[in-house]
Amino acid sequence: MKRCKLLSAATTALVIFLPLSSQAFECPRHLAEAELTIQTMKERFETKHMAARVALSDSKTLRARTLLTNARITLLTARMLHDKAWNPPNHARAIAKADAAKGFALATNDLLASR
Repeated sequence: MKRCKLLSAATTALVIFLPLSSQAFECPRHLAEAELTIQTMKERFETKHMAARVALSDSKTLRARTLLTNARITLLTARMLHDKAWNPPNHARAIAKADAAKGFALATNDLLASR
């Protein structure tokens, strides 16, 4: 009877914590996707900015720069959380921050497309 209860408790713990530990393996993929998106949007911003020769004081240009800066800072925070993660919630936060950084970069793309 005790063995059965112990076995069921161990199985329950395994089922609950196994998916959480797999997030550690998902972090690098999310970080790489965000980094690629940010790099692409940065290049697109620079080419569009240089081709149009838009003044630096243009409000859309300033907003686009701010979004790219926020994306880079959020990605750095996500990397730090992943590197120093000591429990599964930290990996989940790192994934969320990486996805937020990707969202900032995509918002830059939408802003530049609305010119």
